Amino acid sequence: MKEAIIEVKHLQRRFSVGEIEIYAIKDISLEITKGEFVALMGPSGAGKSTTLNQLALLDTPTGGVLKILGKDVEHLNQKQQTEFRLRHLGFVFQNYNLLPQLTALENVMLPAMMLGKDKKDAIMDATRLLEKFDMGQRLNNYPSQLSGGQQQKVSIARALINKPAILFADEPTASLDSKSSEVIMKLLRELNKKERQTIVLVSHEPEHQQLVDRTIWIKDGIVVEKSYV
Repeated sequence: MKEAIIEVKHLQRRFSVGEIEIYAIKDISLEITKGEFVALMGPSGAGKSTTLNQLALLDTPTGGVLKILGKDVEHLNQKQQTEFRLRHLGFVFQNYNLLPQLTALENVMLPAMMLGKDKKDAIMDATRLLEKFDMGQRLNNYPSQLSGGQQQKVSIARALINKPAILFADEPTASLDSKSSEVIMKLLRELNKKERQTIVLVSHEPEHQQLVDRTIWIKDGIVVEKSYV
């Protein structure tokens, strides 16, 4: 059997509004194995992004069990979660989340520098990744000087700089035109196929089902179906 690197049992995330409790996710149970490319899909408001935020340690669940790489991560304090994210997880967001005052190269270097990597090594690794994604001529460009597709390539390179066990992508093509979307999805698929990068993707796009290994359908905060391509 393949190794499960994400294990979730009865995960919940609820918010209190006065005396009323609202469940963003009610009961999420799933496993994701090493090397899988998995899509979380479902209607708007279903709880897909909330689920991803729990898996990626960007938010803290209010119930259930969450294990990543065999570790009960829901019990880590904020400092421990930050270090765990830096060492083991990578993130790609819909709106890129690049720092506007930093160049493409500096944005990609940043997570490596935060882990204490030598600056020369960080520059070399960041340059290698950007060149791999056909961004070698854009190293010194600022985000405002890049197209949406180019900014997302920088975002992916930044997510990969610390060699994460898991790459999370929250609707990474939602802000892109169809041509750029195709480039980004092809890039993610190649990372998965050629380098066995584990990827968890949130998407609204039906055609993305054909690019992933498995689709997990979420509705009203509950897993309702798991389907394989």
